[in-house]
Amino acid sequence: MESEKLKANNEWLVWARETAHYNIEDLAKKIKKPTKTIKEWESTGLIRWNDLEELSEHYQRPSHIFFSKNKPIYEEYIPPDFRTFNNKKEDVTPNMAFEIRNAKYKRNVLLNLEDESNDFTFPYFELKNLPTNDINKVTDFIREKLSMNRAKISLKKLNHWISKIESLGVLIFEFYGIDPDELRGYALYYDKLPIIGINHREFDNPKKFTLFHELAHLILKKDGMSNLSGYFLNDDEEATCNKIAADILVPSKLFRSLNEEFNRNNFDDMDVELLSKKFKVSKEVIIRKALDLNLINKKEYNKKINEFQYYLTERKKNQLIK
Repeated sequence: MESEKLKANNEWLVWARETAHYNIEDLAKKIKKPTKTIKEWESTGLIRWNDLEELSEHYQRPSHIFFSKNKPIYEEYIPPDFRTFNNKKEDVTPNMAFEIRNAKYKRNVLLNLEDESNDFTFPYFELKNLPTNDINKVTDFIREKLSMNRAKISLKKLNHWISKIESLGVLIFEFYGIDPDELRGYALYYDKLPIIGINHREFDNPKKFTLFHELAHLILKKDGMSNLSGYFLNDDEEATCNKIAADILVPSKLFRSLNEEFNRNNFDDMDVELLSKKFKVSKEVIIRKALDLNLINKKEYNKKINEFQYYLTERKKNQLIK
């Protein structure tokens, strides 16, 4: 026997779906209900308990809020979205919205612990007052601050740099369940305990670039969600963050010096391979850097990037087969 329908607050049903970034059509497919049924729930508030529990699970909200007599407040914050796919903006998915929500929740838990304790306080973000009018000085300062000499840049692994950046007063979370092509990282700025998120499913070398790209967002005091696709970006902020990350991980002077050590007249795939291994960064970063230093032109850049993306696609396919 089916349970009787309850009278929920229909405004909260709409609020929960919209703040979870579900449209009605996608939700209907997920819970295997007609769109008409969902529209009726949100219009009348009449819904069976089992259905309400299922919505609660998908929206990641407690069931009791749907019976609140108050009006919902749309204060759920999603940072500026700089992600592009073939130069087109994509919608924020529920998993992305939940990741941002959970990261902010974890930060608030820590701040509440600080308020309740007399034994400790969290430090403010150490770089919150760093001047950003000269990007070259910013990258020089970061390398010095993190002791990124020639040896450490190439020898230290991702976890070392995560630990170093955490020591600056930054919370760093790795997230799961989202394809790196959709979201590689995000940054949420606060003077105290700003947040960086990096995709656990990404390979370590690209993760490293994402880590410093999001650190650049924090230095600029700008929130953002990134997939770092493409070099010729329309958004100045993303381009600046890419430049800061690339210059931190691959200093121009050292890049030129190492390239000259290879005694090669033309910058080719061998150079990309050697420099990628030397700096412990992705080939994509090396190709970007080569373009910055006029070692290749835009046409060569696009060709190499397309080859690199094809390589990544095949690598993912092989991993799935295994």
